[in-house]
Amino acid sequence: MQRLQRKGVNPEEYRILATKFVIPLIENATLEDDDELRTLWSKLLANALDPNFSSDISTVHVSFLKEMMPLDIKILHTLYNEIHQHSLEDKLGDVRFEKDKIAKLFNTDIDTNIIEISLLNLMRLGCIKGGNVVFEGIRIGNTPNTNYLGTKAVHLSALGLDLCNLAIVT
Repeated sequence: MQRLQRKGVNPEEYRILATKFVIPLIENATLEDDDELRTLWSKLLANALDPNFSSDISTVHVSFLKEMMPLDIKILHTLYNEIHQHSLEDKLGDVRFEKDKIAKLFNTDIDTNIIEISLLNLMRLGCIKGGNVVFEGIRIGNTPNTNYLGTKAVHLSALGLDLCNLAIVT
């Protein structure tokens, strides 16, 4: 584990991992043929073994990573970087990303339908949430009227941020 060696962690110090976590992680990592996703599996394992890594990593994170495509990871990483650049972690729900702008960040050759599929997958996994537009002045009781935007505008969720911290950007 070169990642842990670079951090100065000796193999004798590795955390003992639960079998129900390690077996699916190693199984999925060895089945992965995409280099970028394979790197994420490696990061997840290294962080799980690192006694100095403070966050909890579980089988839930393994199942999320198992169901992601390379574009999903690129989108999450892009949203994460944008939030970190502006120190907005505590305002996750306020930071909205427009689908058209996300598509422009990658490549003009990427079909917007592929971006849509990726955003829908990230929504299904709970890593992002669909955005809302609030109509000021129109209320039902104390609740403002809103319009759900679906994938036209999305927010990184706390779960998406957690996954980024555990495997994508570490």
